[in-house]
Amino acid sequence: MLTMLLGLGMVTTLAAPAAAVEQEPQRDLITVEGQAEVLVAPDKVRIVLVAEQQAPSQVQAEAAVKAAADKVLALAREHGVREADIDASDYVLRPLHQWSDGKKLAKRIGFSVRRTLRLTLRDLARFGSLLSRLMETETVSVTSVDPEMEDTRAHRDQARLQAIRAAREKAQAIVAELGQSLGRAVTIEVDGASSTRCCGNSLPAFAAAGSSNSRNYVGHEESGPSYALGAITLSARVKVAFELK
Repeated sequence: MLTMLLGLGMVTTLAAPAAAVEQEPQRDLITVEGQAEVLVAPDKVRIVLVAEQQAPSQVQAEAAVKAAADKVLALAREHGVREADIDASDYVLRPLHQWSDGKKLAKRIGFSVRRTLRLTLRDLARFGSLLSRLMETETVSVTSVDPEMEDTRAHRDQARLQAIRAAREKAQAIVAELGQSLGRAVTIEVDGASSTRCCGNSLPAFAAAGSSNSRNYVGHEESGPSYALGAITLSARVKVAFELK
């Protein structure tokens, strides 16, 4: 008898919490997405260049790269790039070997020296002249040109608010068609992104990225070609669930 009582007691103890759980009433919801984009003029541009040379000796390779890098740095300073906006710390020295049938041989045939330089120009009126002069520098290749903005917070907030308004308007249009009304927002998910476009058709390497952009911000001097810095696109996307009334 004692064993049976204990067994019943265990059943009662386990069943009690389940009986105490209350079912939350199911709500009628509508979930929609809203998107918005804000175009912003850049206030600076980051230019990344690579000076690279291969030569039979390390001294020759380093001398050629140093001469090219020194010319780039002189042009940068001449066009008003501040010392704090110059990064030339990335330096790679690599020995070169002969290869045969996909295998590296012991014989060394020279050296490769590579130096990466990153410049941030804030005076965009001098952008065209600087870029033109940099592209004429031997042993140097321009690998990227990225328009940037110092502070995008206000513009990101603007894009996010516009995306929220777009989501609400979409939801209101849908429920109005169904003869209902919109209640409060229950959940919201926010996602943001940005993209840039550079440069104009005067720069072949970047022409495809810039030629389709109808809103360009041009930086140039009268003595140099006109390169167009595209707008920075700040976008926001939200997903909102509203109650139905």
